[in-house]
Amino acid sequence: MPGLFSKAVCLGGIIGGGLGVAGSEIDRQADTSSAEAAVEQAELMVEMAEGDAEIAAGAAFSCVIHFISKGAE
Repeated sequence: MPGLFSKAVCLGGIIGGGLGVAGSEIDRQADTSSAEAAVEQAELMVEMAEGDAEIAAGAAFSCVIHFISKGAE
């Protein structure tokens, strides 16, 4: 009987370990998906900021040209 008990304990450990590994893999995949989504969002925000910076630079350039032309009058 002790041999059967130790085999059952061993089998339970193997099954429990396998479930632990599977759960860890699921968590890892979820973390990876979250990180990828965060990177995509950050890239979109960078693109938006670059567009805003281009608009602001264009407006600033227009102001400089305007004031230069006003000074020439």
